[in-house]
Amino acid sequence: MKVAKKIQRKLQQAQKQHDKILKKIEKTRIKLDNRGDDLRDLETKLADYEGKLAAFASEAPAAVALEPAIGLARLIVNPKSACIVDGSYSTDDIVALLRKHGIEAEVTLKTSTKVICDAARKAAKKGEKLVIVAGGDGTI
Repeated sequence: MKVAKKIQRKLQQAQKQHDKILKKIEKTRIKLDNRGDDLRDLETKLADYEGKLAAFASEAPAAVALEPAIGLARLIVNPKSACIVDGSYSTDDIVALLRKHGIEAEVTLKTSTKVICDAARKAAKKGEKLVIVAGGDGTI
C-alpha cells in the first residue's frame, strides 16, 4: 500500500508539472501566432510599397528609373508544402507577388526530386538569372 501511494503521489506531481509546462507552451504558441500575424501584415505592407515603388519607377523618365525589372525567373513549387496545403499561400499568390516586382515566373511543380533537380539544372544551363524555390517550411 505504501508503495502504491508513493507512486500515485509522484504521478500527481508529474501531472502538475506537465500541466504547468503545457500552459507555458500554449501561451508561447499564442504569442508566436500573434507575432506571425504581425509579420505577415508587415510583409503585405512591404509588398504594397514595393509595388508602388515599381509602378513609380515604370512611370518615371528613363533618367530617373530606379531599378530595371529582373524579367524571367524559374519558380519551383512544392505543391505539398504546408503553406500551400493549408491555404496560407497559393502558387498564384507567389506568381502575383513576383509580378509586382517585375518578375515573370515560369512555374515548375515538384513531383519528384528528379524533376526539381532537372528544372534547376536546365535553368542554369539556359542562363536564367533567377531560380526561386518555394519549399515546405514556408520560406521562399
